Amino acid sequence: MTDEKQEKPNEVNVEEQEKGVIKTEVSEEMKKAYLDYAMSVIVSRAIPAIEDGLKPVQRRILYAMNQMGLKPGSSTRKSAKVVGKVIGDYHPHGDTAVYDAMVRMAQDFSLRYPLVFGQGNFGCFTADTKVKLVDGRDLSFIELVREHKQGKRNFTFTVDKDGLIRISEVKNPRKTKENAEIMKVILDNGEEIKCTLNHKFMLKDGSYKEAKDLMSRDSLMPTYFRLSAKDDDPNAVGYTMIFQPKSDSWNFVHILSDEWNLRNNIYQKPAGKIRHHINFNKLNNNPDNIRRMHWKEHWKTHYNFTSMKHKNDAEYREKLSKGREKYWSDKKNREAYSKRMTERNLKNWKKKDYREKMILTLSEVYKRYLKEHPERIEEFRKTASITMKRLWGIPEYKQLFHEK
Repeated sequence: MTDEKQEKPNEVNVEEQEKGVIKTEVSEEMKKAYLDYAMSVIVSRAIPAIEDGLKPVQRRILYAMNQMGLKPGSSTRKSAKVVGKVIGDYHPHGDTAVYDAMVRMAQDFSLRYPLVFGQGNFGCFTADTKVKLVDGRDLSFIELVREHKQGKRNFTFTVDKDGLIRISEVKNPRKTKENAEIMKVILDNGEEIKCTLNHKFMLKDGSYKEAKDLMSRDSLMPTYFRLSAKDDDPNAVGYTMIFQPKSDSWNFVHILSDEWNLRNNIYQKPAGKIRHHINFNKLNNNPDNIRRMHWKEHWKTHYNFTSMKHKNDAEYREKLSKGREKYWSDKKNREAYSKRMTERNLKNWKKKDYREKMILTLSEVYKRYLKEHPERIEEFRKTASITMKRLWGIPEYKQLFHEK
């Protein structure tokens, strides 16, 4: 027996502890660390600095714009480029915080002295305002925000620096801030637009006016759509077209989406000359629904799609059947088809190689038919006998054969 206390195996010898390590309760440390972090965030991010009154994100936005050459008097740039510059170089915390901060810096009702010139749509529409999308839908802002949060990309129309309508991706859709002062703009067609007072509208001459400065008889930049007809392109009937006020002409929307894909290096021109709608819906002109194909690939794609529908879709087959029945029940269509076939055959029959080919083809077809239907041989023999007896009763016909 000994009076010395044996050291318990689970006890930690203080002398053996690593230097600089302090024993503490996890719960207490979490409370202290959280408060320290929260205070550091408030001090370093949320509270404006006393030197210039700017928050860090605002300072980074202004610095990035300066680096991009966006100074007083210079031309404006897309807000997405500024946001990308900021989050890429100075503020890796997501695009929403940067965009919202930049928008506030352009609003005279948010800052006494706006620091950013918000050319374009830096104001806000109300949640029920509809937006015309390239895929053919009209979505409200609240629906756009919902789809954006789900990761869906939407595209709409914009006017570039040359005054031409182009395709543009919808970036950071947002609703009007609660309790923000709004107004109603009534158009001459009776439609109403609710927006903030500083929302900028493009006029017909290409200039911008804030909603609060609009006057009666101001002409807003119009947007006209229609479906293509045979006069536009016989091979592209029923496609969406948009009017270009600058050039006084109509453009196919899927061509504009193809141009967006080329500008953004989605594919290159050598990929093909045909612009194909991937989901076979020619009214959905989203750039991600357009791809280029060569003629052969395009024909094969549609052939396979139609063949599959004809095999598996009873409703599609019924629709085709009714369409054919309706078409051929019209006497004008039958006469027109007969005329086209007659003219084509007469034209082709003048070609020696065509005649020789058709004589051989028809001969083979006739022989195969008689082989498969031997009963027709006797019918043809009887018909020929009756016909010859009838012709032989005609003096001119009889004389003709006597001469031969």
